[in-house]
Amino acid sequence: MIKKATKNTSPRKTTAPLKNQAQSMTVQQARQQLNITVDLIPNTNSNRPGTPLQAKKVTIHNTDNDSAGADARAHAKYMKGTDAQQRKVSWHFTVDDGSVYQSLPVNEVGWHAATHAGNTTSLGIEICENQGINQTAANTRAALLTALMLYELHIPLAGNVVQHHDWSGKNCPHMLRATAGGWTAFLAEVKAFYDAFSADAPHSHLAALSHHAPVHALDVAPAGKRLRPRVSAAAFRFGGAAHAEGVSGVQSDILSTEFGGGSEAGMPSAYGGIVDPDEPQASLPARVPSSQRRVVVTNPANGRSVECLVNDVGPWNTHDAYWNTGSRPAAEAQHQNGDVAENGQVPSNEAGIDLTPAAMLALGVHGPVNTRKVRVDWEFV
Repeated sequence: MIKKATKNTSPRKTTAPLKNQAQSMTVQQARQQLNITVDLIPNTNSNRPGTPLQAKKVTIHNTDNDSAGADARAHAKYMKGTDAQQRKVSWHFTVDDGSVYQSLPVNEVGWHAATHAGNTTSLGIEICENQGINQTAANTRAALLTALMLYELHIPLAGNVVQHHDWSGKNCPHMLRATAGGWTAFLAEVKAFYDAFSADAPHSHLAALSHHAPVHALDVAPAGKRLRPRVSAAAFRFGGAAHAEGVSGVQSDILSTEFGGGSEAGMPSAYGGIVDPDEPQASLPARVPSSQRRVVVTNPANGRSVECLVNDVGPWNTHDAYWNTGSRPAAEAQHQNGDVAENGQVPSNEAGIDLTPAAMLALGVHGPVNTRKVRVDWEFV
C-alpha cells in the first residue's frame, strides 16, 4: 500500500514459525502464536478518525513495500507519523513472517480500502513483502489472524474475506493475485483455521462468553460520542506527563493485572465475603461506595467488554482514587521511580486495576492464571 515505512534498525522481533497445525489449532493457541503487539495510532492523529466500526468483512492488502526492514513494526511506526496523516492512510493490523502489530482497535474505522464502503464495513490487514521475508510464513500468519478476527467478531466466513481490489480495482494484494492459485490457497488456509476454531468452540471461545455476568462486544461508541480516547502506553512509560483524556468517567489505557485465581482462590474480599475467580470481578486501589461497585471494562485491542463487580481494594495502593482526580494510577510513577506503595512494596508493574480470571477470559485474554496482563479502558456503571 505504501512506500514510506522507514527501515527498522532495532533487533528484529521473532517468534516461532507457525506449524502446519490448522486442524488442531485452538483460539488460545492462535493468540499465543500470533503474539499480537498493540501499538495504536494516537487518538489525536487525523488518520485515526475514531468513527465506530462494526466489521462485516476483512480486507487483505500487500504493503507494496519491498524495502529492507519494512516489516510489521516499521509500518506500525509509520502510521503514527505525519506522512500517514497527510496521505490519510491507516489500517488495523500489519503482518510479517514473525510478528503482528495492531494499529487501530477493531471497532474503529481505518482508511485502507480507498472507498467509503470498504473503510466503513471492513477490517484492514496488510501483509508485508520486505526484502528477506519468508512470504509463505507471512501469508499463513495473515490467514490465521484473518480467521481469528472472523471468529471472534462473529463474522461469517463465506464471502467475507475480500481483496483491496474488490473495493477499488487496485491490484492489491498484488503478491497473492500474481501467484497462480495464490488467493484461492489463502482462502483455504483461512477456512482451515476458522473450522478448527469452530470445532474448539465448546471449550474455548464459547466458554469465555458463558460467565454469568453479561458479556458483549463494544462494536460502536455511545451515540454522538467519539470512541473512547486513550493515551499511548509509551507516553507515561518513558517519563511523559500524559494524563487520561477526554470522555468524562472513562479511565483510559490502564494496565490490568490478574487476581483471585489459582493459589489465591477463595481470598477474602475487602468488602466482605470472598473474591470469586469464576465471576467477573475487579479490584480498585481505593474503596468505592456501594453505588459505584460495578464497572464496565473494555479491551480496546479486540473491542470486548465485560461488567464487573468491584470486590476488593488494590493493587498496590488502598487510597488512590485516581478516577476522582483526573490523574494516572499512583502505581505508574511508583513503578517507574522505585517508590514504595501503600502496601509497603515497590510495585513490580503499573497496574491500576485487577481483574479475576473470569473477567480476563471475557476480555479475550488468555494464558496461565494469575499471570495475565492487559491494557483496558474502564468506567463506573
